[in-house]
Amino acid sequence: MTTYEYAQLVLDAKKETPPRSIDEPAAYEVAQLTSGSFTFLLYEALWVNDFDMKTITQHLENLYDSEDHFGLVYFLFILPKIIFLKLS
Repeated sequence: MTTYEYAQLVLDAKKETPPRSIDEPAAYEVAQLTSGSFTFLLYEALWVNDFDMKTITQHLENLYDSEDHFGLVYFLFILPKIIFLKLS
């Protein structure tokens, strides 16, 4: 499954689910648990390969603050691919 297909699957699922309230503390805790396994490695790979971390961090913050959570997830999927392409 490609990144595009996964993002499309998430978007399709979003359209099918009825609106409901989100347990923010639980969502925050799950995000910490799942992202902790790859966040440090991703940051390290970006930093070691001379990416502008300030700009990347600002973009991530803007996506989060604008509540574009699908864009945020998609951007996180794209970053490792960019690193891989730069290294190849």
